[in-house]
Amino acid sequence: MDRRIKLGIVGLGFGTGWYRIHKAEIDPFFEVIAVCDKIQERCQEFLKIASAEVYADFDEMLQKADIQAVALMTQPQGRANLVRKCAAAGKHILTTKPFERDAQAAFDVLNEVRSAGIVVQLNSPNPELSDELRTIFDWQKEYDLGRPISAHWESYNRYDEKSGQGGAWMDSVSECPAAPIFRIGIYGVNDLLALMGEVKSVQVTTSRIFTGRPTPDNAHLLMLFENGATASVNANFCISDGYCYPATLMLHYERGTIFKRQISLGVERENWGKFTSLELELHARFQNKTVSEKKTLSPDFRSGSFQMENFYKAIRGDKSIGTQDSALQIAHGIAVFEAISDAEISGKQVSVKKIK
Repeated sequence: MDRRIKLGIVGLGFGTGWYRIHKAEIDPFFEVIAVCDKIQERCQEFLKIASAEVYADFDEMLQKADIQAVALMTQPQGRANLVRKCAAAGKHILTTKPFERDAQAAFDVLNEVRSAGIVVQLNSPNPELSDELRTIFDWQKEYDLGRPISAHWESYNRYDEKSGQGGAWMDSVSECPAAPIFRIGIYGVNDLLALMGEVKSVQVTTSRIFTGRPTPDNAHLLMLFENGATASVNANFCISDGYCYPATLMLHYERGTIFKRQISLGVERENWGKFTSLELELHARFQNKTVSEKKTLSPDFRSGSFQMENFYKAIRGDKSIGTQDSALQIAHGIAVFEAISDAEISGKQVSVKKIK
């Protein structure tokens, strides 16, 4: 008997590539039986890799398709309303970062639908701590590293994009603030929130070097945390060095430093989002001795990965899933980007608003 959960995918501008890249993780737990996009060429492109019912209307798919869960791969603006529609139809929801552009709307809808028993999960922040975050927290405790002091995270890729390609929202400064940070640096932002706490204020510097979009392709974010720690995030679409979305992190504590290095498979389009290795390295002063430790982790359960088995188990009723992606944490991350938007436009340091 096939116990896979029937899944519908909405938004094939991103959703087709998402399914192609993550097919091996999706198929053991989910059967894609329906897809939805207003642009029919995208639906036909999906049908080249899998069979499914095709819908142009989201409401019609929710009403007619025999699905139990929806993968929402739409633009972030207004996604809270789509989540609410899915929940009203009794469908569980998997979606991607950024979850929303409106922090309060995100907070409200997550509390509303989760309290009604609907599972909502996304890939950043993850529902369950990734292996690297779990290891960092373990090292912090084991070696008594003390308070976090400062950090730097960065990632990059080379995009040769044109205006309107893949979604008009990516051309808008208001809908896609500090574009490289919002689109790929958000993984670092969410990890740093987990590691260092709530953000007090932000500053941002951006430039446009290569891209055909009106939005920046090179961005640097500075964050001041409520506990006094500082961090920076750099992301850009300008570098082509043979790697695709490599990620590095340098994290300083009172009595130690942790380095992370995440290596990609390669720059070919079919390899985007696939990684070959994830390495962590610790240097610390512990019990009057200098100690060092290295650990190589599987990239399959890294930060930002889609935890498909966890999504499946949560729908089936496993209540143990979900250790870090509270509505408040997700909404605070969005509030950080609301402040980033204001900082990009004003050129000033901007405070992050509190979620009520």
